[in-house]
Amino acid sequence: SLHNLPSTATSSANTPSTSSENNHMAVELADYKSKLRKLRQELEEKSEMLMEVKEELDHKCTQYEKLRGESQDWYAEARKSAAYRDEVDVLRERGERADRLEIEVQKLREKLSDAEFYRTRVEELREDTRMLMETKEMLEEQLLRSRKRSDQVMVLEADILKFKQMINDMSLERDVDKSKLQELLEENVQLQLATKNLMAGPDSTVNQNQSDTEEDIPSNDNSLSEQLTTNAQSRALKLELENRRLLAALDSLKESSFHESSNKILELEKDKKKLSLRLEQLQENCNRLVLQNGELENVFKNALEENKKLQDGLDVKQQIIDKQSHDRELDRIKQIDVEKQIETLTKEKQRVQNLCESIQRRTVDLERSIESKTKEVQQLNERCSELETVKKELYEMEARVNSLEKENSGQSKDLNKYKEDLESKNVELDSAVVQLQQKEKEVAQLLKQVESSAAMERKIQDYEKENQDLLSQQKIQNETISTLKKDLYDGTLATKKFKQNLERL
Repeated sequence: SLHNLPSTATSSANTPSTSSENNHMAVELADYKSKLRKLRQELEEKSEMLMEVKEELDHKCTQYEKLRGESQDWYAEARKSAAYRDEVDVLRERGERADRLEIEVQKLREKLSDAEFYRTRVEELREDTRMLMETKEMLEEQLLRSRKRSDQVMVLEADILKFKQMINDMSLERDVDKSKLQELLEENVQLQLATKNLMAGPDSTVNQNQSDTEEDIPSNDNSLSEQLTTNAQSRALKLELENRRLLAALDSLKESSFHESSNKILELEKDKKKLSLRLEQLQENCNRLVLQNGELENVFKNALEENKKLQDGLDVKQQIIDKQSHDRELDRIKQIDVEKQIETLTKEKQRVQNLCESIQRRTVDLERSIESKTKEVQQLNERCSELETVKKELYEMEARVNSLEKENSGQSKDLNKYKEDLESKNVELDSAVVQLQQKEKEVAQLLKQVESSAAMERKIQDYEKENQDLLSQQKIQNETISTLKKDLYDGTLATKKFKQNLERL
């Protein structure tokens, strides 16, 4: 289009006009030529600048594509880091759970050792209880024997009273026998006197009867007198025989009663002395047994109370031990599960530690890349400012081109092309600015992720402090367990001392 300008000028020069107009046109043509040369130079410069701008835009587009790929990679890394962060949280919780489970396993192991001690202690207490039951049975047997002895003492006291009553009865019988013997002696004397009188009486009566009969009836009464005499003689003989028999019976009765009474009195005296001695011994034994019985009852009551206390204590200990055995069984099962979990958690903990180290390395790399990207963004901002200046220059050029379009319509096509190129470049420049803003947002998000990773590191430090606190609490609990063991040992010494005192009793 620029080459067509001379032809138009020549055609205009060939037209019929005045010389002044020709000169004027020649001057204008020279001006236009000089202007065209300037415009050509400017166009060449602008085309060179446009080529440079195109190259820069191509370079920026490649950088933009590269940055977009990197941003996608960063998005993927951010998603991975978020997933890793979630995994780190889960694994940290598992690690804390593993630490708690390790503490519980340690406590359960200590409980197992305590349970073994309690088991041996329960066996000792069972042995002590068995010995106490044996002593209780022995004391019960002694108490039964003492009760039997006391019952025997009561029976013997009743026998003594009965023997005393028998002695009194026998003394009364002896007095009665003495009175009877005295009466028999008196009757014997009276019978002797009566027999003597009877022996003398028939003779006098016979003589008197004979004299009377001789005087009254001299002959006819001989048979009657004989009869009477025979009757009297026979009666006298009977009385004499009866008297002799009575005398013999009296003598025999007297001798037998005397011997029997004397022997019986001697035996009764001997029995009385024996019974009195036995009564004294039994009384002493009874008093001694009563005292022993009281002491044994007191000891038995104390032993029963102590046995009841020990039995209650043993029942409580047995319940505790049963509960501890059940808990120990549950703890053993739990310990097996916990050990398995600990193994898995230790592996996961190691993996998490490795993952944390890799994440830390990755965060360091991301920080470095963010620093480099921030530098690139700064450079891009500087370049954008340069592009803004270029854009302003292009706007100025567009204004100048518009003015040149008015002066030269032949250059309109090229100017339109340049205009379209400028508009496209402006659009590309606006899109590049938008992309730069997006990149700045992505950089801000990456900075937030870096801050969250720093917060996560601070949280890990807090967890380490909590772990130290838990270790100090575990130390305090171990000290309390040692004091409780000492108290239990003192309690065993006290029970042994009580056992020795009970054995002494």
